[in-house]
Amino acid sequence: MFDRIGCADPEIGEYVKAMEGQISNQFRIVPGFGPNCINSSKSTRINYFEFSNITMMDESNGYDSIAEIYIRGRGRAVNGIGSSTARAWARTFNMGSVILDLGSGTGIPVTKILLEAGLKAYAVDASPKMVADFRQNFPNIPVSCESVERSLFFNRGFDGIISVGLMFLLPEVTQRVLIPKMAATLNPGGKLLFTAPLDKVEWKDAMTEQPSRSLGAEQYRQLILASGLYIGEEFDDEGGNHYFSGIRVSSTNSA
Repeated sequence: MFDRIGCADPEIGEYVKAMEGQISNQFRIVPGFGPNCINSSKSTRINYFEFSNITMMDESNGYDSIAEIYIRGRGRAVNGIGSSTARAWARTFNMGSVILDLGSGTGIPVTKILLEAGLKAYAVDASPKMVADFRQNFPNIPVSCESVERSLFFNRGFDGIISVGLMFLLPEVTQRVLIPKMAATLNPGGKLLFTAPLDKVEWKDAMTEQPSRSLGAEQYRQLILASGLYIGEEFDDEGGNHYFSGIRVSSTNSA
């Protein structure tokens, strides 16, 4: 049985090479026809990549192994660092807008803030333990336990996508695939918000001791623009976390 992984990136060889050591057995490249990663309103010939009998490393980048510690601390911090920023961003949407929380963890604080703002939320997280806690906190909110690489994002569009504390946990090539994948999922006028350090830097995560890396502001801005978005406002929260944002051109503005 084959598992279809994520986005239609034509440069599939680079992605497979980057996944070396994380997959075993066979993979196959499947030509297809689907949404263009840069302009989802158009279709294009693409390459999907599928793996059989996958043996993956921890897709949660170490967070499932320390989930109990995380849940007792940050996972209960309703007014934790970044909550004021998430609230301000949530207020920029109309009531009933549909938002995807990527790397949602327990859903606290971000998903909770989205719901309190009158928005509809969906969530994705790769840690089974985090997702189990999320479901206890928000039993009626759709949440998928899978990596952002593999996720099909519920096969729907969103008015906004927020990803706090996730981007820099991912390998560089995954970050480069994820940004256009998120952009292609946004509805016209949709907004993207994610955190990553301004500087190009690598370090070990304080909780998991696994490597983290920021591509740096120049690369993130280039990826946002290349994905068909225009650059939105950037800002820092009270904890010094930097936020990058992009906005999909609305059909009205593109007319």
